[in-house]
Amino acid sequence: MSSNSIHKYLGVVKHRFGVTEEADRIGLTTGLRGRMWSELLQTEVAIMPGKGKLVLTGKLGEVMQESAQAALSYVRSRGRM
Repeated sequence: MSSNSIHKYLGVVKHRFGVTEEADRIGLTTGLRGRMWSELLQTEVAIMPGKGKLVLTGKLGEVMQESAQAALSYVRSRGRM
């Protein structure tokens, strides 16, 4: 059995642990998660009409919430007025 035949027997890869996106995509960023920065994760963003409030979904710890707020502050400081 060769490494090329693994997909034939196991099927499609379900998880890509530790792999970054192959091409840049607007609205998607790669971040680090874990106490020892042990896991890569993808974070997506969408812009929509509203009052400009930041909405975070899912279970995020304080550090991730602070990072999201810092990212929003950075974007606002660089955006058009």
